[in-house]
Amino acid sequence: MPSVITHLAFAQRYLKNNKQNEIQIAGDFFAGAIFPDIRYFARVQRDLTHQRFEPDLDFSKLNDFEAGWKSHIYLDQRWNAFFDLEIPEFKGDPIAATAIKVIEDRID
Repeated sequence: MPSVITHLAFAQRYLKNNKQNEIQIAGDFFAGAIFPDIRYFARVQRDLTHQRFEPDLDFSKLNDFEAGWKSHIYLDQRWNAFFDLEIPEFKGDPIAATAIKVIEDRID
């Protein structure tokens, strides 16, 4: 999965390349773009943060935070398809999950 920095870079690039987009408050968009990974700290199941939106870039009828959230889902989907990766979940082991994210950050 892409790291937090990668999600923010993607959101920034989206805003830069789509100047006529419907996003009004960039900060809300950026917050939404990293929100789903709160699950690592909140210790909630991935489905609760990653199954809300279809993985596309249609942000119509969404507020800026939700649009950022949806961009996160989209990038995760594209990332997995591109790298053909399946990283197992480490339920109940926040140290292992954090270690995986640190390794991903270094790769990014």
